[in-house]
Amino acid sequence: MKTHIIMTKAGQVSFRRLGQGARKILFFHGFPGSSAQIEMFDSEIQRQDLEVLCFDRPGYHQTEIRTQDMMGCTLQIAQELMEQQNWKQYEIVTVSGGTPFGLSFAMKNPDAIQKIRVICGLGDLHASQVRKNFSRVALFALGILSRIPGRWIQKAVGPSQKASTSPPKKSTVMDFFLPTSKPDLEVLKDPQITASLGRGLAEALQFNALGPQQDSKVFLSHWAKEAQALRIPLHFWHGDQDFVISPKVSEEMAKLFPHSKLSLVANEGHFSLPIRQIQQILSFDF
Repeated sequence: MKTHIIMTKAGQVSFRRLGQGARKILFFHGFPGSSAQIEMFDSEIQRQDLEVLCFDRPGYHQTEIRTQDMMGCTLQIAQELMEQQNWKQYEIVTVSGGTPFGLSFAMKNPDAIQKIRVICGLGDLHASQVRKNFSRVALFALGILSRIPGRWIQKAVGPSQKASTSPPKKSTVMDFFLPTSKPDLEVLKDPQITASLGRGLAEALQFNALGPQQDSKVFLSHWAKEAQALRIPLHFWHGDQDFVISPKVSEEMAKLFPHSKLSLVANEGHFSLPIRQIQQILSFDF
């Protein structure tokens, strides 16, 4: 899958694109991941006449940008990219840790965005009703992530991720923070899926985990404080077997956004939901 490079005011940015269809989607990748996650749309490109674009946030893959304002820099890049592509009307899809960025971009650009789909999304941890669904250990880890030497993170997660076609190596740290449910384990038996996840993880750690470290500060910020003002149709999707981000997070986030809908999908986990249900998620009209 080809990686494209563009120059922005913030610096060099890498992105990937699939399809040339009439229906445009700007996709915000997860954490830790990269634009390689765009592969989950592959089966739907022709069926739903799609053109999907995903850029790597600062510090991920070939977007080697160090910033003290990860949110502001990411939104600036997204705006420039949309202007360069001359996209006038498009949808937003987010997965997991890409959600704060995708929803924040929508709140700042309501006229261009038609619909938003959030898949197993991370919630606003400043909201007490969302925060209570995360363990103290997970919140503590996010709080110190930006201060841990990047090489330590790489070693803990699995230093052998250099081979982009290799499946992710088992890691105690990854097992703790990304616990897998039965449906997740089922999809991870597919070597193509594990190779894709391995590629995304390797690209997330490419610059000594700079991207995840910069993301962590955004995750702890009050990024959804203007949720009540969003009028774009918004659909939260979550698997009831998601052990990484509790489905209760989407339940609470849907209450914050007045024009939102929530679908809890039975027998799906954090990884299996976007992989196995992407057709349903993209074709559902709301």
